[in-house]
Amino acid sequence: MPRTPAAATREQILTVADELFYARGVRAVGMDEIVRETGLGKMTIYRQFATKDELVAAFLARRSLRLRGEVDAAVGRARTPRAKLLAIVRWIAGGLRQQDFRGCPFQNTSSEFPEADHPARPVIAAHEEFFRARWRELAAAAGARQPDRLARELVLLMNGAYATGHVLGAEEAGRHLLPMATRIVDAYLPPARAAA
Repeated sequence: MPRTPAAATREQILTVADELFYARGVRAVGMDEIVRETGLGKMTIYRQFATKDELVAAFLARRSLRLRGEVDAAVGRARTPRAKLLAIVRWIAGGLRQQDFRGCPFQNTSSEFPEADHPARPVIAAHEEFFRARWRELAAAAGARQPDRLARELVLLMNGAYATGHVLGAEEAGRHLLPMATRIVDAYLPPARAAA
């Protein structure tokens, strides 16, 4: 089904906002720059997004949707329950190695907008909950003891890897992430599953 002009315009704005916000930070990018980079009129942009805060929340929601699809694809390619748990970690490590890695956009935006009532906050919380719920589901399927606790530990490890990668270097964070996650996962799995 072809996109409507409004949907195509919205997508164009979100693509530009995603690139600029991720590369430089949300606060560093003004709406006038979004207008210039899209080549659209200011009124056209404000018809799609009434405020910059609304645009920020939409940029994160769009990115979260894409990343969830990538995670599901990575899990779908794994063969064993243990491999499915670790597939998400491998996917994260791959993201750390990307040349344009600038940290986690959700963490970055959260640090720029600590106010609890900012429109981006529910999107950020839902994104993190997706990872926790996905790992909890995979941990239970793998027969892990305390699947919720394992999921929480993996989320903490993921967030630490993103923060460390952004501050100290993604290469080092990526190198240590999988071995650390493997030790954590195997500590929760029955011996037969940990060996698979």
